Amino acid sequence: LTRWFAIQSDTDVATRLFIARNTNETGLSFMLWQRTADALLLDAIARNPSANPGILNTVAIHPLTNTAALLAIAQNPISNTEDLQRVLARENIDVPILVAIGNHKNASAELLLNIVRHKLSDMAVLTAVIHNPNITAAVLAAVATHQNATVELLLHVIKHELCDEATLTAVV
Repeated sequence: LTRWFAIQSDTDVATRLFIARNTNETGLSFMLWQRTADALLLDAIARNPSANPGILNTVAIHPLTNTAALLAIAQNPISNTEDLQRVLARENIDVPILVAIGNHKNASAELLLNIVRHKLSDMAVLTAVIHNPNITAAVLAAVATHQNATVELLLHVIKHELCDEATLTAVV
């Protein structure tokens, strides 16, 4: 019955959103498979705790996915590196999405480096990357040489446990 309501075009938006937020993994997959998703539904699906990485991947590449859904994927603890990379590859991302990816426990060092190099990276993004447990010395050096790095951020870089001679040289 839930599936039937989810795909009916005349079902009101509030009902469809309730179903997307409260449906299990199978129901979410069915909704995406039936191509009944719109931007509001994609956002609700991305926030659903039953969404697995496969479902999040589908939402991440869906053409109707808006920034709210992308942010939900970036903040979802279940998202894997591939999901986060697909979000980063989208044209409609913004600084809060970059910060969420930079904070994500599943962001790889390569992904963190891509975030540092992103054209929208600012102090908030760089700060999130510095505090990510997956940061490497190479990523730390990239943060140190970023055009938006402030003295305060550079102090955090210098104090970081991964700060090596190359990073110190980059700071100077």
